[in-house]
Amino acid sequence: MMSEPIAVIRNYEELVDALRTRKNGLQLSNATVDRLAGLTDGHTDKILGPTATKGFSRMTVDLLLQVFAVKLVMVEDVEAAQVMAERWEQRNSSQFRAIPNRLSKALLERAKPLVFKDIQRSAGLKSRAGRMSKLSPKRRKQIAKKAIRTRWKRHRERKAAEAAASCQAHQAPTDSERKPCAATIPHKAQQRALPPQPIVITLQPIPQ
Repeated sequence: MMSEPIAVIRNYEELVDALRTRKNGLQLSNATVDRLAGLTDGHTDKILGPTATKGFSRMTVDLLLQVFAVKLVMVEDVEAAQVMAERWEQRNSSQFRAIPNRLSKALLERAKPLVFKDIQRSAGLKSRAGRMSKLSPKRRKQIAKKAIRTRWKRHRERKAAEAAASCQAHQAPTDSERKPCAATIPHKAQQRALPPQPIVITLQPIPQ
């Protein structure tokens, strides 16, 4: 159901006047509009106030139309059409492609890096799968074991670095109160690899 038009808008100034009239008709204050639209304090006054020091942005127009519960309906201006009809020149249909939902060049340029990255990733996966299929089962098993050892080594190094950082953050101010950190204790595999330490016993004569 189409309601009666509130205002006729042909330019920017008429748009400002129409929104200002709608705000006054609803008896809304600028502070209320700011709060409902999520704008900063005083923003509505800078747009719809008498000074109008600020202009509309795309987001501001959407918010104000929603707050004032209005919509813009485009209709032909018959008087303006009569004036402009003599100046309108029909474009040559052979010089453009009538393709619906055609993508713009700017959007294609933005999508190129993502598309190329996906293509390179797919090609890399295919080439790696091809190389693995040519290897013997024994060689593939060796590569898998090496990858597992590398991952666990990096995991232990990362945990040791985190533990060392945690110890430094909670270290006591004096040397007497300090306790050995977990990061300084060697891993079990490292403990087994350490050579046995020699025991030195010093004999001293007992005084007569």
